[in-house]
Amino acid sequence: EYRMQIARIESGSSSQQWRYPDVHFSMIIDLDTIQNDYVYDVVFLLNMLTDMTRIDFRLYGARNAYGRAIFTVKDEFSITAMLTQSQDCMSVVITEDSESSNILYNTIQARCTRERLLLRKSTMAEMLASNDYARSLIATNQRMLFGHLTEQFVPQELLEAIIADPPAHEAVVTADQLRWFQSLALRRLEELPVQMIFYESALSEFAVDGILDFFNIKIHLTPAQRLQYIRNLRDLIYKNDNLSVKLIYGRLFTDFQYNANQYAFLSDNISYLSLDCTESTDSLHIINNREMNKVFSCFFDEVWNSRQDVVISDRDEVLNYIDHIVQQIGLIAGLNNELTDYDRTGISLHD
Repeated sequence: EYRMQIARIESGSSSQQWRYPDVHFSMIIDLDTIQNDYVYDVVFLLNMLTDMTRIDFRLYGARNAYGRAIFTVKDEFSITAMLTQSQDCMSVVITEDSESSNILYNTIQARCTRERLLLRKSTMAEMLASNDYARSLIATNQRMLFGHLTEQFVPQELLEAIIADPPAHEAVVTADQLRWFQSLALRRLEELPVQMIFYESALSEFAVDGILDFFNIKIHLTPAQRLQYIRNLRDLIYKNDNLSVKLIYGRLFTDFQYNANQYAFLSDNISYLSLDCTESTDSLHIINNREMNKVFSCFFDEVWNSRQDVVISDRDEVLNYIDHIVQQIGLIAGLNNELTDYDRTGISLHD
């Protein structure tokens, strides 16, 4: 498919190459076309955005940006392709005339306005300073898609252990701010209606590697700390009927079966994405457009209501799977303790 080739997303893993922050790439799409398949198109966008964090990428929306593919490089060349309604390529025009290419470049650039920007890059420090993060905690109609686990379910005892390790958070938020935000986050989960969808891989990978997206900073939890986190998640779901939860077991599409999953927070007030990429400073994107927010909302609703082929909806089954993850982490924690005992007694594992 043309989109897969343009975004360089293949059935294998997404390419991890050098970063090029001085490369500026703007893309214009027509959101009306996404109505044909919300789930596939949003998963495609999430994976494309993750891969594009390697460069300075901006995504814009405009009517009639459909049925043609125009690619132009300033002072270099341009490529124009026309597609038929069946998405077959009807014609391709390539020019290396810099003057003609620049006319096309300037025409497209004029359409890349702030009003048409679909996603606005941000940092956690900016979200905290602008109160965007606090607004998200008290927003109405909250829905979350967990492709990786975040700070949402950190219990108080674990929070204090994280606070005791300043490099993990001090560049973003103070200890007192952490306590306030985490208290509000847990209170929200206990009182407000929230819909949550977890990828099975988010839980199973956390059990093994212990990587937590903590206020957009990747931190590593010990097996004992992972147990604290997962048990708190399980207890919150078990005790609070206001939390509706489902589990994606597998992948929504085989095209993206090897690509990283992302965290999406959606609400009526503010929505944002946390992309699972190496550089956390480029991973936060606030949805900047009402139509774009509608696209992601329709995507969430369709996965929630219509993907019984891969979505586990029974609450008890989801809790049973989380119990399974607790057991997995317990085995890892027990093995680590045994290895520590071996080290203390000086016994070689090779003996």
